Amino acid sequence: MATRAFDLIETMRFEALDGFVELERHLSRMKASAETFGFSFNRHDCRNDLQAATFRLTEDARVRLMLARSGALAIEVRPMPAPPAEPVDVALAPLPVADDDQRLRHKTSNRSFLDEAKQRAGTFEVVFVRADGLLTEGSFTNVFVPRDGRLVTPRAGSLMPGILRERLIEGGEAIEGDLRPADLAAGFLIGNSLRGLISAKLVSQPHN
Repeated sequence: MATRAFDLIETMRFEALDGFVELERHLSRMKASAETFGFSFNRHDCRNDLQAATFRLTEDARVRLMLARSGALAIEVRPMPAPPAEPVDVALAPLPVADDDQRLRHKTSNRSFLDEAKQRAGTFEVVFVRADGLLTEGSFTNVFVPRDGRLVTPRAGSLMPGILRERLIEGGEAIEGDLRPADLAAGFLIGNSLRGLISAKLVSQPHN
């Protein structure tokens, strides 16, 4: 992780009728990252602040939680993004950092190198390819390929442990496996806990 200041981030779906989706998983991930980087984190205070920020909401919303090293919290509430027309266009991009870079495994404000790759591609999302040809993740989603009645998603190590990914694996709907660009040719899914699963198609030339 670079030495410049950064925040830990969780982006969550709030539903007006049912509240936060997978709140405890999000807080557990933030707690794990806080312990890794030596951030102060009070889970109880965090829950209270989130409740106060969403108490009067009457529509579904996108809620971003930001944690500073001191333990200070900031909460940003915005409307849910409009659903995209599916299948969405996805390009391939080389992973811009070493595949063991710690930033890949934690959701922080210091992951702009992933966003920049998506902007350069000009597509809804990009999927990153390691130097050895294996797929990792998108800039804001995980990758899933339907196979034999289940979803195959790239192995942990060089990617964000996504909340949706975690739930699908625990529920037996997804398994980890090695995926390469050729595995995306027949169509695939991308997803996160905010948007759910989205059908996708590849629009770039596969990496060898």
